[in-house]
Amino acid sequence: IWDARFSLTTALLARLAAAGIPSTTPPDPRRHGASVCIEDPRAAAIVAALGEKNVLAWNGRGRIRFSFHGYNAMDDVDRIMDALIPAWG
Repeated sequence: IWDARFSLTTALLARLAAAGIPSTTPPDPRRHGASVCIEDPRAAAIVAALGEKNVLAWNGRGRIRFSFHGYNAMDDVDRIMDALIPAWG
């Protein structure tokens, strides 16, 4: 079933690729759900920095996970990238 969450994950994956940030989430929308994961040994620090910018993400096992829900919109992809780029630095 396709819904807006998958367009958000697809948009975030494209923005991450353009920024040179690798994701472990398959790019094919038929192979991913409503979450996007990034592996990085600095995941805990990055998630903390995102939280300071009011961007919620999950940290565990060296991964950063962004999960989209029915209330999310494309503005949230912008907010993620605006906070992630400086934190990724």
